[in-house]
Amino acid sequence: MDVALLKQGGIYSVTGESGETYTIDLIDETCTCPDYQDRDPEGGCKHVRRVAIEVEEETVPRPDGKLPSSALTTSIQEDDDSDVREDADYQQAEAAIIDAIQDREEEIARLQSEIEALEFVTDTLEAIRNPDEDFSLDAIRDQR
Repeated sequence: MDVALLKQGGIYSVTGESGETYTIDLIDETCTCPDYQDRDPEGGCKHVRRVAIEVEEETVPRPDGKLPSSALTTSIQEDDDSDVREDADYQQAEAAIIDAIQDREEEIARLQSEIEALEFVTDTLEAIRNPDEDFSLDAIRDQR
């Protein structure tokens, strides 16, 4: 199972082996999975338990959004010239985070472009539907 903090306050997502993703509130110990919704098992469903384990083992951010101490520690070595190097794991994690942010920003830009195109089409159709008004594509474009 993949566990990720969605937002501060203990809201996590868990993607199971089946590919289904569920939202877990660790503070309230609730889950959106059918097992929790239908049966409400004692001790919570396996997703709630998994998030609790991951938080305790410091493999995911805490409910308050802070990174676990294990993610913040880096091993530092001094070479012969006394240069300090960061741990390779830290650099890989940083690169992965930067890549994820860039991917999300690209997705946001793509979706925003689609939204603007759809709004333009909607405005154009609305202008065509109302023949009493003067129709002008330039006027519609200027509204954007």
